[in-house]
Amino acid sequence: MAAASRSWKIFIGATLESLRVSTKIAVMFRTRFTKDVVAEFLPPDRHGKRQRVIILCDGMPSTPRKQPLVEFLAAKGYWVFYPRWRGAGESGGRFLEKSPNQDVLDIVGESAKGVKELAFGESFSLSPDDVFVIGGSFRGAAALLSSLDPRVKRVVANCCAAPDPSGVSCR
Repeated sequence: MAAASRSWKIFIGATLESLRVSTKIAVMFRTRFTKDVVAEFLPPDRHGKRQRVIILCDGMPSTPRKQPLVEFLAAKGYWVFYPRWRGAGESGGRFLEKSPNQDVLDIVGESAKGVKELAFGESFSLSPDDVFVIGGSFRGAAALLSSLDPRVKRVVANCCAAPDPSGVSCR
């Protein structure tokens, strides 16, 4: 009986330990910008002297799968917003009704006013000192266009959106 009780305690201890590990997973928040654009976001894990924001933009509407990158960047001290295209997925509006870079600029402008989480209404205040935009594929072009706005400090575009007129591949 004592051996069975001991093994049961070991099992419970191991189960509790695994629960402790699983609680380290970041919980993504959701917000909405300009009544249309839904974005997942995470505040920084640690706060520095400057508030730095990254807007992480996927290509054409698809299944969002960059959440691990959002968590990584938040752990490095960035506010990270991961928007959906206007008119795609949970976002309202019509797809490509506005220029794709407008979604990015709407986030830049509205994030400075603070962000309200959709599920429970928790408010987050932020005052971005630096805004960076990372765009891939079709949103790489939107990221490049957003760099024309003086509020955007730096842009990374990891793929072009259209073929080169010279006939050279975009790879």
